[in-house]
Parts: sequence; structure tokens; C-alpha cells
Amino acid sequence: MRVWEGQMVVFDPYSGDTHCLDRLGTALMSRLADQGPATAERLRMHLRDFPDLAADLEAGDAPGSVLEELEKLGLVERVDR
Repeated sequence: MRVWEGQMVVFDPYSGDTHCLDRLGTALMSRLADQGPATAERLRMHLRDFPDLAADLEAGDAPGSVLEELEKLGLVERVDR
């Protein structure tokens, strides 16, 4: 996993796929990599600390929609408790 000019590039050694994440996806993956699992609400609170992401958070269901896309790519896994 590398962060390049504000975007994260993730290589999946199992599939051989490389994913270039947008700023919002990068912020979420960085948080998860640094601090481990979190609820969507905790991630939303974390993202509020990034004023440059305000417009991304206002549009749509962030971080829920971003987490769904990351899950489709196999980069995160939902755990229901």
C-alpha cells in the first residue's frame, strides 16, 4: 500500500489487481490501516477532521457507499455483530 500525492495505490497480491483510490477512499483506508476496524459512524467522525473532504461527505452516503465499493474490490470486509 502506497500513498501518492494524496491518493493511495493498493496492490492485491492474491488477484494481481492494483487499485488507485480517490481522496475519500484513501482517507478511509488510511484510518483502517492505522487504527484497525471501525463502525461506519466512527469512520464518518474521523473524516470530519479533513475539511478538504467536506464536499465529498455532503454528496451521497459517505462513508457507506465508499466502504461498499472497497468491499467489492476485496479491500475491506464487513463484519456484522
